[in-house]
Amino acid sequence: MKTLLIFVLLVALGGGAYLSKPSEASFKEMIRKKMEGEKDDLVGYVMHFGKGKSDRFLEGCTFKDRVLWLTVEHNGKKIYWGAFNSWFSSDLTIEKATN
Repeated sequence: MKTLLIFVLLVALGGGAYLSKPSEASFKEMIRKKMEGEKDDLVGYVMHFGKGKSDRFLEGCTFKDRVLWLTVEHNGKKIYWGAFNSWFSSDLTIEKATN
């Protein structure tokens, strides 16, 4: 009986993780909000044909769906992972990843 209860709780936890996994759109929105206060230099704006700093950063991001969670890589390094409708930062921050 105890094993059955543990199994049911694990299935409920996995189902909750799957149903509440954040989306790519929520990550992009979070990055844009974090970077909106940062000033974009005119040279970078002109050199990248009018794309802002956040758009240039997001172009280098790769999203990997892991069924129960989502990972985001930038330049081959995992920078964020998302689960239960939240984004968690890895060891790197955006500033370190863009250099």
